[in-house]
Amino acid sequence: MSPTSNFVTPRGLHTHGIEFFTAAEAVLSLGKPPPLPLTFLLGRSMELLLKSYLLSVGTSIKQLRSREFGHNLMALHTQASEHGIDRLVGLDATDLSHMKLLNSEYDSKRLEYRESGTLYRIPDAGISRKVVQRLIRGIDYHLRQSGL
Repeated sequence: MSPTSNFVTPRGLHTHGIEFFTAAEAVLSLGKPPPLPLTFLLGRSMELLLKSYLLSVGTSIKQLRSREFGHNLMALHTQASEHGIDRLVGLDATDLSHMKLLNSEYDSKRLEYRESGTLYRIPDAGISRKVVQRLIRGIDYHLRQSGL
Protein backbone atom coordinates (compact mmCIF):
# COMPACT_ATOMS: atom_id res chain seq x y z
CA MET A 1 0.00 0.00 0.00
CA SER A 2 1.33 3.41 -0.95
CA PRO A 3 1.97 5.80 1.96
CA THR A 4 -0.11 8.41 0.11
CA SER A 5 -3.80 8.14 -0.64
CA ASN A 6 -6.18 10.79 -1.95
CA PHE A 7 -3.44 13.40 -1.48
CA VAL A 8 -3.20 12.63 2.24
CA THR A 9 0.39 11.83 3.20
CA PRO A 10 2.06 10.71 6.42
CA ARG A 11 4.14 13.91 6.47
CA GLY A 12 1.03 16.03 5.88
CA LEU A 13 -0.79 14.40 8.79
CA HIS A 14 2.30 14.83 10.96
CA THR A 15 2.45 18.53 10.07
CA HIS A 16 -1.25 18.91 10.82
CA GLY A 17 -0.75 17.20 14.19
CA ILE A 18 2.01 19.69 15.00
CA GLU A 19 -0.29 22.57 14.03
CA PHE A 20 -2.96 21.39 16.48
CA PHE A 21 -0.27 21.02 19.13
CA THR A 22 0.90 24.57 18.42
CA ALA A 23 -2.68 25.76 18.90
CA ALA A 24 -2.85 23.82 22.18
CA GLU A 25 0.36 25.49 23.33
CA ALA A 26 -1.18 28.90 22.56
CA VAL A 27 -4.28 28.04 24.60
CA LEU A 28 -2.09 26.68 27.39
CA SER A 29 -0.16 29.96 27.50
CA LEU A 30 -3.31 31.74 28.69
CA GLY A 31 -3.29 32.37 32.41
CA LYS A 32 -6.13 29.92 33.01
CA PRO A 33 -6.69 27.90 29.82
CA PRO A 34 -10.19 26.63 29.12
CA PRO A 35 -9.94 22.87 29.75
CA LEU A 36 -12.32 21.54 27.07
CA PRO A 37 -10.74 23.33 24.08
CA LEU A 38 -7.25 22.53 25.35
CA THR A 39 -8.07 18.84 25.79
CA PHE A 40 -9.69 18.73 22.35
CA LEU A 41 -6.61 20.25 20.68
CA LEU A 42 -4.26 17.82 22.42
CA GLY A 43 -6.51 14.89 21.51
CA ARG A 44 -6.72 15.98 17.87
CA SER A 45 -2.95 16.28 17.77
CA MET A 46 -2.58 12.72 19.10
CA GLU A 47 -5.11 11.45 16.58
CA LEU A 48 -3.38 13.01 13.60
CA LEU A 49 0.06 11.89 14.72
CA LEU A 50 -1.08 8.29 15.21
CA LYS A 51 -2.77 8.36 11.81
CA SER A 52 0.44 9.74 10.29
CA TYR A 53 2.35 6.76 11.63
CA LEU A 54 -0.27 4.25 10.55
CA LEU A 55 -0.46 5.68 7.05
CA SER A 56 3.33 5.43 6.81
CA VAL A 57 3.28 1.71 7.64
CA GLY A 58 0.64 0.86 5.06
CA THR A 59 -2.76 1.42 6.66
CA SER A 60 -5.02 2.92 4.01
CA ILE A 61 -6.62 6.32 4.42
CA LYS A 62 -9.97 4.61 3.84
CA GLN A 63 -9.37 2.38 6.86
CA LEU A 64 -8.18 5.32 8.97
CA ARG A 65 -11.40 7.16 8.16
CA SER A 66 -13.57 4.14 8.95
CA ARG A 67 -15.64 3.57 12.06
CA GLU A 68 -13.03 1.03 13.16
CA PHE A 69 -10.63 3.89 13.89
CA GLY A 70 -12.41 7.22 13.40
CA HIS A 71 -11.39 9.44 16.32
CA ASN A 72 -10.69 6.57 18.73
CA LEU A 73 -7.20 7.16 20.10
CA MET A 74 -7.03 3.74 21.71
CA ALA A 75 -8.00 1.89 18.53
CA LEU A 76 -5.41 3.92 16.63
CA HIS A 77 -2.79 3.23 19.28
CA THR A 78 -3.55 -0.50 19.35
CA GLN A 79 -3.00 -0.71 15.60
CA ALA A 80 0.14 1.47 15.80
CA SER A 81 1.56 -0.65 18.62
CA GLU A 82 1.34 -3.69 16.34
CA HIS A 83 3.75 -1.77 14.09
CA GLY A 84 6.20 -0.86 16.85
CA ILE A 85 5.24 2.67 17.82
CA ASP A 86 5.71 2.09 21.56
CA ARG A 87 9.39 1.25 21.13
CA LEU A 88 9.84 4.15 18.72
CA VAL A 89 8.11 6.74 20.91
CA GLY A 90 8.68 5.27 24.36
CA LEU A 91 5.07 5.17 25.54
CA ASP A 92 4.64 3.35 28.84
CA ALA A 93 1.67 2.12 30.88
CA THR A 94 1.19 5.53 32.51
CA ASP A 95 1.09 7.25 29.12
CA LEU A 96 -1.42 4.72 27.84
CA SER A 97 -3.65 5.11 30.91
CA HIS A 98 -3.56 8.84 30.36
CA MET A 99 -4.40 8.45 26.66
CA LYS A 100 -7.30 6.18 27.61
CA LEU A 101 -8.70 8.84 29.96
CA LEU A 102 -8.36 11.54 27.30
CA ASN A 103 -9.97 9.22 24.75
CA SER A 104 -13.04 8.69 26.94
CA GLU A 105 -13.95 12.35 26.41
CA TYR A 106 -12.38 12.89 22.98
CA ASP A 107 -13.88 9.91 21.14
CA SER A 108 -17.33 10.56 22.61
CA LYS A 109 -17.31 14.04 20.97
CA ARG A 110 -18.28 15.59 24.34
CA LEU A 111 -15.38 18.02 23.96
CA GLU A 112 -17.00 19.37 20.80
CA TYR A 113 -20.64 19.12 21.85
CA ARG A 114 -20.72 20.32 25.44
CA GLU A 115 -23.11 18.50 27.73
CA SER A 116 -24.27 21.00 30.32
CA GLY A 117 -24.72 19.77 33.84
CA THR A 118 -22.42 16.76 33.43
CA LEU A 119 -18.97 16.07 34.79
CA TYR A 120 -15.98 15.78 32.49
CA ARG A 121 -12.90 13.69 33.18
CA ILE A 122 -10.14 16.01 32.00
CA PRO A 123 -6.61 14.58 31.98
CA ASP A 124 -3.61 16.57 33.13
CA ALA A 125 -2.51 18.84 30.27
CA GLY A 126 1.14 18.51 31.23
CA ILE A 127 1.11 14.75 30.73
CA SER A 128 -0.83 15.12 27.46
CA ARG A 129 1.79 17.61 26.23
CA LYS A 130 4.60 15.17 26.97
CA VAL A 131 2.84 12.34 25.15
CA VAL A 132 2.25 14.57 22.11
CA GLN A 133 5.85 15.82 22.14
CA ARG A 134 7.14 12.23 22.18
CA LEU A 135 4.79 11.30 19.33
CA ILE A 136 5.99 14.29 17.31
CA ARG A 137 9.68 13.46 17.77
CA GLY A 138 9.40 9.69 17.35
CA ILE A 139 7.16 9.79 14.31
CA ASP A 140 9.26 12.52 12.71
CA TYR A 141 12.32 10.29 13.13
CA HIS A 142 10.41 7.32 11.65
CA LEU A 143 9.21 9.37 8.67
CA ARG A 144 12.72 10.68 7.95
CA GLN A 145 14.16 7.16 8.19
CA SER A 146 11.44 6.00 5.77
CA GLY A 147 12.20 8.83 3.32
CA LEU A 148 8.82 10.45 3.91
